[in-house]
Amino acid sequence: MNKFSHTSAGLKNLCYELCVNIHGNFHRAATIFGPRWDKPIYEDFSFHFEPTIKVKTLEVAIHHRSLDDLLGDCQSRTAIEAWNAEEPCGKLIGSIDPVLSLRECSNKVIHADSFEYQYGSYQTKDFETNQTYVNAVEESELILVGRLGKKDWKVALDILLYAEHVYQYAHHAEQEFGI
Repeated sequence: MNKFSHTSAGLKNLCYELCVNIHGNFHRAATIFGPRWDKPIYEDFSFHFEPTIKVKTLEVAIHHRSLDDLLGDCQSRTAIEAWNAEEPCGKLIGSIDPVLSLRECSNKVIHADSFEYQYGSYQTKDFETNQTYVNAVEESELILVGRLGKKDWKVALDILLYAEHVYQYAHHAEQEFGI
């Protein structure tokens, strides 16, 4: 068994789980109508969403960093970083050069002191009653806040895009190393 096989497969699975949670949240906002919000499962969904996303995002970041440390400077890192630069998933707020590499995004997730969730709204309609509802929805962008030495930092991270990029990174690692 190749020393990377567990890491690549595990990382891809974690990315998938993170995407499923994010898409589940969007689906909930699009399909749950106002009168159904009083059901405990939907109240609990909102209550548990943030901690679940935080844990899944941290798992992806830690697993990505582990794989990245094992691979070092290789073709996979170069290919993914070029792709990430075209459609960056993380940006340092208030920086002249704000685009973060995938590795830097993982570092920021791991070392963040707080995750600030961005909320939007999703308008949906009950087609039986023709009534319109506006449901709150957590966006896929997080603001990560942390400190390096005496300097505070803030990063805007699109976690859906981050999961897609890390998944692609793991896929390249599998292809490159034959796993």
